[in-house]
Amino acid sequence: MSLHTVFFVSQATFELGPQGRILRLAKGWQARGHATAVAALQGDRELGARERELGVPIHALTRHDKRILRAGRLDAMLAIRRFVAEERPRLVFALETLVDWHVKLALWRSREPIVTLLGIDRWKWERKLYRRVGFRSLAPRTNALIGNSQRCLDGYARALGAKTVERLPQAVVPNPVDPDEWPPRFERDDPELVIGAIGRLAEQKGFDLLLRAVATLPSAIGGKRVRVRIQGSGPDEAQLRELAAPVERAGIPVEFLGHSSDVRGFYRSLACLVVPSRWSGFENTALEGCLSGTPTIVSPATGFEDLASRETFVFAELEPQALRKALLELLSRSDAEREALARRQRDALVAELSLATICERLERTLVELGVDAARAGG
Repeated sequence: MSLHTVFFVSQATFELGPQGRILRLAKGWQARGHATAVAALQGDRELGARERELGVPIHALTRHDKRILRAGRLDAMLAIRRFVAEERPRLVFALETLVDWHVKLALWRSREPIVTLLGIDRWKWERKLYRRVGFRSLAPRTNALIGNSQRCLDGYARALGAKTVERLPQAVVPNPVDPDEWPPRFERDDPELVIGAIGRLAEQKGFDLLLRAVATLPSAIGGKRVRVRIQGSGPDEAQLRELAAPVERAGIPVEFLGHSSDVRGFYRSLACLVVPSRWSGFENTALEGCLSGTPTIVSPATGFEDLASRETFVFAELEPQALRKALLELLSRSDAEREALARRQRDALVAELSLATICERLERTLVELGVDAARAGG
């Protein structure tokens, strides 16, 4: 039996948001009866327990590190061509940017439908004219363009030009969630009110806005001391530590936890999670926080504004005073009220974004866009 679908990624890991999204899609896609595999260009990383338990075959096409993703790598393209020739997939999904780039170059004259999956709305490559020209020239090889939010599609049109992108069949299909990955714990027994943020310490994530907001909060709310925990690493760590100094002088401790694999434990230590992203496609950290049972505040750039259940979530505009207001309101609630909010947020996401729901929507969307997944697998 020939392989029906392959999902191409850079690394096969749940630890990186965009890659984790693709692994979940592959799991849900296979559950719909499509013979499915994941192919990772960057195969130098050993699979972890979560990846091994996925239930979908994962193939490492090369043993290179991230250098394999440099544009024009002949070995990357040859590895893709060999894999497709051997496995004969009838449908190809490719993660955005340089994975998509290499897949299109390798399969330019092939007949397999290619679906480009967008997971963010701003890219490093769009700053370079030659990259924009290259992506524009490869755009016609896309049979369907799927963004996980409207912001993704708008960003792609900005980067490649509206005339190029408007000719591509396109639609929005949000990130799926797998509730079994994140068993919730709604109760909190911490005597402090811990505000948390997690992710790369960079401009995109907006942690500077969070620290400026917290600097104007009282050091205790409802008789409980306020504390901040930030988990992650990145280029802006020194700047963020400078912003944390006046927060600590105001009596609110700020902890920088670095990178840790104990993400579940981090979420469960929080009175609330704040996701103040300046740009994004659909923020996986916000999804994970809600699924873990943590009340979550999100920015309008997280993709949550596209949800039918958006009224369930707490939004804050991207400026410190708006974040301060949202934090003060949420932390002033009783433990029972925050727990009830967390339950509503989780229930809303599971109802709207479960693997089965999203993969059924993706299959239906592809048929509407002229990529008939069912017929391709027949």
